[in-house]
Formats: sequence, C-alpha cells, structure tokens
Amino acid sequence: MTEKVKVLLVEDTLTQALILKRILESKASYSVTIAASAEKALELVYSSDDNKFDFVLADVNLPEMDGYDLVKAIRTNPATAGMTVVLLASLINREDILQIIECGADNFLYKTYDDEYLLRRLSDIIASVLMRKSGEKKEACKWKGVFGKRISIASIETDRAVDMLLSSFDTNVQQKRVASKVTQNQ
Repeated sequence: MTEKVKVLLVEDTLTQALILKRILESKASYSVTIAASAEKALELVYSSDDNKFDFVLADVNLPEMDGYDLVKAIRTNPATAGMTVVLLASLINREDILQIIECGADNFLYKTYDDEYLLRRLSDIIASVLMRKSGEKKEACKWKGVFGKRISIASIETDRAVDMLLSSFDTNVQQKRVASKVTQNQ
C-alpha cells in the first residue's frame, strides 16, 4: 500500500475547510491537517520534519496574513523554500494571477466544490510540480509590462509560467461551466 499524500490545508472558514478535507480524504485518499490561519500554518510547517507535509493548499483570503504572504514566508525560509504551495482563490483575475506568480506559489486552484474538477486540477498540479522539481533549474528571468503593470519575478521557471497560463485557461473554462449551470437552473 502506498503512503497517503499529506496536505496542510490553510482555510479560516471551518465549513469550507471541512468540505475540502472530506473531498480530499474520501475521494483522493489524502491525509489532511487543517490550519485556520497562516500563522498557525507557518508554526506547523516550521516545526515539522521534512516529511510531515507533501504540500500546502492555502486560501488566498486569510485574516491578518494572506495566502500570498504565507507563500513568501515559506519561500524565504531555507528549510521550507522548496515546499510545494498551491493557492485557493475564489476570484481569479489577471491581478490575482500576477500576485500568485510574484509570491512564488507553485500554482493555484479555483475555489470550487465540484469534486471532479478540484481533484483533477490538484492531481495535474502535483504531477507538474514533481516533474519540474525533478528537472534542471532554469535561469532566473524578469518580466516587465505584463497587463500594463510592471512586475519582477525572481527565479520563475518557464514550465511554471506555462502551468500558470494553462491553469488560468482551465479556471476560466470551469467558471463558465458553473455560470452556465446557474443560468440553466434559473
């Protein structure tokens, strides 16, 4: 029997945390630990051994320290810098995408409770991150003038940028499906 994937879920809304935990544990056999704040998540991440969590799944909208700052804190600590971090966001627009890239998150998930979509996207993200981590590091690059905003991205890998683009497209398609279902049900 293979070992369960260990997830640190950072979500301040208990109902949402429990729904996500149920989906991940019952339908994907993940082992989920919930942290209700970024501060608690950092405490758990910093105090854990290297194998305690396979990845962090964090809501962007957290009290006091948001998901972007959580990712930055994880990335600036040498002991946790390589940890896989995926952000959960309910609204994805181009500014959100830029912040996700700038903070150093591995990817993002549209916050939905469509089990099939959620599990497929998470599986794709994890597979992509594992593939990137097994390959050679690419040179650092800087992007300027994206969507009329000047940004600087340290050590972004080309594969990660492509993953973000594909995630953005997939998220857009999912949002249109949800909107279409809502329209049909009215």
